[in-house]
This record gives sequence, structure tokens and C-alpha cells, in this order.
Amino acid sequence: MLFIFDMDNVLYDYHWRIRMESLTELTGHDFHDLRARWWHDDGEWKAEAGDPDTGDEYLRLVNDAFGSSIPAKPGSIFAKPRWNFAPMLPTLSRMRRSTARSPS
Repeated sequence: MLFIFDMDNVLYDYHWRIRMESLTELTGHDFHDLRARWWHDDGEWKAEAGDPDTGDEYLRLVNDAFGSSIPAKPGSIFAKPRWNFAPMLPTLSRMRRSTARSPS
């Protein structure tokens, strides 16, 4: 089994400004209000550590924090356009070259 952990902008470009602009449009809260409502120890940082453990619960907590009803569907704010996977190819190429040089 292989687990890949990405810390944003390693395997993909993460467009957080697009996400925040879209959240402002959906919720009516400006950037600073959004950050104060969710991006802290009991919000996003806790979620990044695995709590909650489901996407549905994550979305419920986000909606509670924002006082919103963001839907869980493809194309929502939690999907594209905030990701661009193009940089992954050069990263995988570097990984292949690195493992090819490693002794067996």
C-alpha cells in the first residue's frame, strides 16, 4: 500500500486565492472573516490532522463555521478550479530518476 502526503504545491498547484474568492462569493464573508471563522486550531488545522475523518462531517463543520450551506457536489468550492495537477509530472520524473540511481 502506498500513501502520498502532499503539503500543497508539491504534487499540484493549489490556488487558495481562487478558493477564498469563491468562498467569499458563496458566504458573503470577506477573506479575514473566513480565516477567523475556520482557519485555526479547532477548524482547518484540526481537519488537516484527520479530525473529522469523513468529507461529509468536514463539510458540515465548515458550513456551521461559515453559517452557509455549501453543497457537497463535484465542481463545488472544494473541487476544481483550485487545483492544477500539471506540476506532478516533473515531480514524478524526478522521483523516477532518483530511484533509478539508488542501489537495490
